[in-house]
Amino acid sequence: DNPSQQAIRSYLTLEAQVQLTGLPGSYAPIVSKINTAVPAESFEYGIRKQGAKYYIYFRGSLNGTSYTEVRSTSLSGAEETALTAGFNHIAVTWSLGSVKFYFNGASKGSGSIGTVGSAKLASSAAAMRIGYNGTTALNGSVDEVRVSQVVRWSTSFTPPVSAYTTD
Repeated sequence: DNPSQQAIRSYLTLEAQVQLTGLPGSYAPIVSKINTAVPAESFEYGIRKQGAKYYIYFRGSLNGTSYTEVRSTSLSGAEETALTAGFNHIAVTWSLGSVKFYFNGASKGSGSIGTVGSAKLASSAAAMRIGYNGTTALNGSVDEVRVSQVVRWSTSFTPPVSAYTTD
């Protein structure tokens, strides 16, 4: 945790290049600022299996003690195969309660947490973790993680191919 992470309560983009070793049996966290051992929750995103389908998920806490989870539309069979075949750009945005999901730049739906237009993520001193949330680990590789204090994507886009630079 550091003070700059407190500025991402209203607007946030989480994105990374991810390659899984195998498809998860449940959750595969990419970036997490949740500590389930103490009331210190803020957000988490990753890939999850529910039933026979896979989704991008986002967990957001507005009160610091509990969270609400929203999911993308289900990934297609080709997208599921791509998860283990190479690196894929997986992104989620948060804008005052509105959540949007992207897989390799393609929009994968949206959801909401709290009152859209005014909801803010809880401030949390929990450590920011990559590929782990304190309980569950991602089985694979994560590269080019970027956490932004702005909403970078609002429609489908072409994912960056070069290394990120400081804004």
